[in-house]
Amino acid sequence: HDVQSWAPDRRNYHDIKQARNPKFTRKFPDRIRSKESWIAEALLEKLPLLLPDVTLYMSKEDLSSAPYAVLSGWIENPRGPETYSTHTLKEVIVWQHPPAVTIFNVREHGRRFFRVLEYTSNMSLCLHEVTGEPYPDRV
Repeated sequence: HDVQSWAPDRRNYHDIKQARNPKFTRKFPDRIRSKESWIAEALLEKLPLLLPDVTLYMSKEDLSSAPYAVLSGWIENPRGPETYSTHTLKEVIVWQHPPAVTIFNVREHGRRFFRVLEYTSNMSLCLHEVTGEPYPDRV
């Protein structure tokens, strides 16, 4: 039998260069192409409400005719005495048809990363229920 000992991971992933997908180099919305306006139309009004002060990045590939776009960025965590991670990685998926936005927290468990659903703009297209107010952006 093997015995394994696990200790809490005290690394701050915000400081690790490769924690965010290294292919995501284009800053949103500054470097968006004209035919990718569907991404901006779905996100620009909701972004300040859902992810304030978050800089999102997307892949350098042309997403004009893609069915969805994936963006990611860091949001700062509230500071506390037991907080060792200063930021949380957010992953945003924008669907082109029908227009929908889904936001995930990317969490680490056992040195593996998992998405945890945080927000969806269309509950009928989501495969999970969001706790709390389902449409905070409609207020």
